[in-house]
Amino acid sequence: MKARIGQVLMMFLSLVWAYPVLAQSDSPLPAAYRQGSLMLSLSNIRMQYRNIRDPRTGAQLAGFHASGGLRAGYFLRDRWVAGAGIGGGSSVRVAPDGRGYPLYAEAFTRYYLTPLPRLAFFGELNLQHGFWRGDLPSSFTDGSPRTWSSEARIGVAWHATPWLSLESSYGLNYLIQSNQAYPADIPRFRATPVSLGVNIHLNRLGARRSQRP
Repeated sequence: MKARIGQVLMMFLSLVWAYPVLAQSDSPLPAAYRQGSLMLSLSNIRMQYRNIRDPRTGAQLAGFHASGGLRAGYFLRDRWVAGAGIGGGSSVRVAPDGRGYPLYAEAFTRYYLTPLPRLAFFGELNLQHGFWRGDLPSSFTDGSPRTWSSEARIGVAWHATPWLSLESSYGLNYLIQSNQAYPADIPRFRATPVSLGVNIHLNRLGARRSQRP
């Protein structure tokens, strides 16, 4: 766990170190990242197998988890987008049997660096409120039936077309508050799995604004 968190921190520090070089790139800013543009996303696509301990009973739990979400964002300034989203998933426990459905609502903000016309790097902060439905213990989805958590992510996006981009990101999650007691030996900080996403960019409004004298 500590090694994974260390890897994520190194990725963040590398992005901070590289920022001056990337920011001085001569590549023109794509219309997708200009002020006034909209971004619609299929986000937080994750699949993983986990074997963890139930913090309430101490029992070992093994199973599969898949999730995804929908987002809408607006570029308040060039490169800087803010928005909100909803999402959910399905957890299938194989030992012992069970099934659950995590749900969440979130607010996020993200900043892009664009060193190449089709390639962009980004850093993101988000705040999530999570819910739990089903018969699986809450620990299987890294929370309790109701939680507040924050996540910091870094990632890369590649534009297949001017209006369609594919992304991958990785980060750290911090459990802020839970409505159930959380054992001291369960870390509040955790490295999150790699997430995939698909973005649709509606940039005509932003392009028209940027062309005004």
